[in-house]
Amino acid sequence: MTPALRTPLMVLAGLFAAASLSAATLFVSPQGADAHTGAGPDPAHALRTLQAGVSRLQPGDTLRVRAGVYRETVIFPRSGDQGRPITVQPFGDGTVTVSGCDIVTGWKPAAAGRWSAPMPWTLGLGRNQVFQNGAVLLEARFPKIPAPSLRAYVAGLSPLWPTFGEFSIPHETAKAQPGRIVSKLLLGQPKDYWKGALYSGVHDEGWSGQSGVIESSRSGEIQVGVRTQGWWFASEQGDEE
Repeated sequence: MTPALRTPLMVLAGLFAAASLSAATLFVSPQGADAHTGAGPDPAHALRTLQAGVSRLQPGDTLRVRAGVYRETVIFPRSGDQGRPITVQPFGDGTVTVSGCDIVTGWKPAAAGRWSAPMPWTLGLGRNQVFQNGAVLLEARFPKIPAPSLRAYVAGLSPLWPTFGEFSIPHETAKAQPGRIVSKLLLGQPKDYWKGALYSGVHDEGWSGQSGVIESSRSGEIQVGVRTQGWWFASEQGDEE
């Protein structure tokens, strides 16, 4: 009797092992919902976001993605195993695009050809980028057009390359007010017009790039507060830049 009982038990154990190693396939669609199971590609079963999909993947599993634009940051909570990778691949026709950008609406014209729109979040001062039809645009900047003697035209240069104007740290206030910067380009502008803006400059012979946050401004000058470490050594040397 004993040999007859062993064979079905061994087969049953093998079935459990095979089931535990079986790979799952999940689906994501722009028309899906993260509350779904992800078991099928149709909107009634597919997940909505890539993050919801990859969060459920185990070693050996596959996530199949329908065409569309997925505006999200995707973080994989785990890796696959040797011989059992985690796979993400497109499903069906069309292009799958993963974008870290959000669509910004509510644009309104501002002064001097600038446009502005409300944003509920920011990457930080000087770190945001705006794209139109896939091409990067410039945030509002001053001067918009470089001074004739300070043009820096280089073939293939990024459109984010700054324009230049003539700014300087006056010798007489360099030690007491190292963040005081004057320029004829700023004449006639109202008080605190530039407050909160980011100042960027390339100084001396172009080897030293510096930046800082403008704490206040008035006609002809700005006061830069939180500055790059070593701020041109102006506080030590009192040299005019």
